[in-house]
Amino acid sequence: MNFNGDIKYGIKTMNRECAVTPCDSADYLTSAEDIELYVQAIQQQIDACPEQGADLILLALGVVARAKNKVKLSKKAGLSRQGLYKVLAPDAKPSLATVFKLVHALDLKIQIVANPAGKHKAA
Repeated sequence: MNFNGDIKYGIKTMNRECAVTPCDSADYLTSAEDIELYVQAIQQQIDACPEQGADLILLALGVVARAKNKVKLSKKAGLSRQGLYKVLAPDAKPSLATVFKLVHALDLKIQIVANPAGKHKAA
């Protein structure tokens, strides 16, 4: 699955072409509270579709990273700027250690909690 905030869409209605303006969620993450709400929304999506969890986590990290200064972010994460772009590229498969570095640099945290009995989706 490829999540890319820069995709352009075209919708055909009533025999005419209508353009839908592309948007990047990062443009709307202007405060720590915005980021927190965005991350909570992603967590709800992961809860609903756990099989897409890894893709959704990388999507969220990319969106939050685009909302921040990438030069400072790459330094804080201990990555080169090019390395940061590679980690956030569509279809990237970064190591867990790299994901943790990025999470820390974004002032986020990963939390693992027990899932109450009966709340697991059947595979």
